[in-house]
Amino acid sequence: MTEKKSVVWNRRPVRVTLSVCLIAVGVYALIPFVLSVTSSRSVINTTVLPMTSPINGFVHGAPQEAGRWIERDELLFTVANENQNRSFLNELLTERRTLAQRIDAFTVQAEDLQQLMTQLGVNVYQYQRFTSDRIEHEIARLEADRAARQAALSSVRSNLSRQQQLNDNGYARDVEVEDLTFQVQGLEAEISSIAAQVRVLEADQAGLRAGTFVGIGRNDVPYSMQRADEIRILLADIAARLSEDRTRIAEIDREILIEQEQLARTERFEVRSPMPGVLWRSYIYPGAAVPSENELIVIADCETLFVDAAVSNRSVNTVMPGMQVSVRLVGSSMQFDGIVSNVYGGASMLALDRTQAAVLIDVEASEIVARIAIDISELPQLRENACYIGRQVSVEFPKQTMSFLRDMF
Repeated sequence: MTEKKSVVWNRRPVRVTLSVCLIAVGVYALIPFVLSVTSSRSVINTTVLPMTSPINGFVHGAPQEAGRWIERDELLFTVANENQNRSFLNELLTERRTLAQRIDAFTVQAEDLQQLMTQLGVNVYQYQRFTSDRIEHEIARLEADRAARQAALSSVRSNLSRQQQLNDNGYARDVEVEDLTFQVQGLEAEISSIAAQVRVLEADQAGLRAGTFVGIGRNDVPYSMQRADEIRILLADIAARLSEDRTRIAEIDREILIEQEQLARTERFEVRSPMPGVLWRSYIYPGAAVPSENELIVIADCETLFVDAAVSNRSVNTVMPGMQVSVRLVGSSMQFDGIVSNVYGGASMLALDRTQAAVLIDVEASEIVARIAIDISELPQLRENACYIGRQVSVEFPKQTMSFLRDMF
């Protein structure tokens, strides 16, 4: 029986058949390596966005643990600045209160001075009227006195004329004629004096009507008018001070508005997510004191996922931008297509690591890294799987004809 079996295996057709089968299996196993290039390391990746606060303060409502889903415009946390420097605002408010009180005081003083000026005007009018009445009465008295002196002068002149005729005829003495002559001269002098007094009073009356008070013991204006002039000067000074203070208050109001807006901007800041994604890293907790412009949390963008695939430099002529590749999720039957968007040298990945969520481990300078754009609609349950960020994948890059021939020969 053993000899019969040995004879069967040693037959030529059997040996040829087995050789062909072995060769076919080897070719089938080598075809993927000949027709395509497979990445040595690949990972689903995305860009990250560090979130900062423009103000100092304390955290209120810090987000939950890393890895949770975040909606667009979701309120993540609030930074409240409880130690604002409000000294400048307090100085402005104090200055404004002081100026407002001074304006009130000036306004009351101006009203009192205006009332006093009105009263002084009444006093001047009454003084002018009473003085005018007194002058008119004095002129009337002098006119009456002059009329009496004029009548007496006429009587004495008539008597003097008769005595002169009698003296010429020898019937009257010279002494009587001389006495009457002196009386006539005295009356004429008195009438002239009265006329002069009337002219003086009439001049005073004309000056009084013109607003100039003249006379013995009086200045050009009465005391009330002098006081009114002083009050006008004071009112003009108060008006200037009021205008200056009101202008300063308007400037302070503008400064207060600007300072309040500035304090409002630095008093509270809400940190909201600018995109849907995953909370990738968090460095804060409720009540934590945070400085301005420091990285507080990091959000991974789930709208623009891509694959970073490392391959050998020998495939530099095979992996080209625009190439369509096949991506398979390691440990799963899920497979989808992607398009190479960029090709980087392995050393440049160190600079890109800070802007990415996942990092290709142990990328050598002798390797190249292809960035592959993928359609996120082909990835089911993004939220539940943290957008697949960091998941290992296998990428196959199809070889071009020339590359295939070079590998064959």
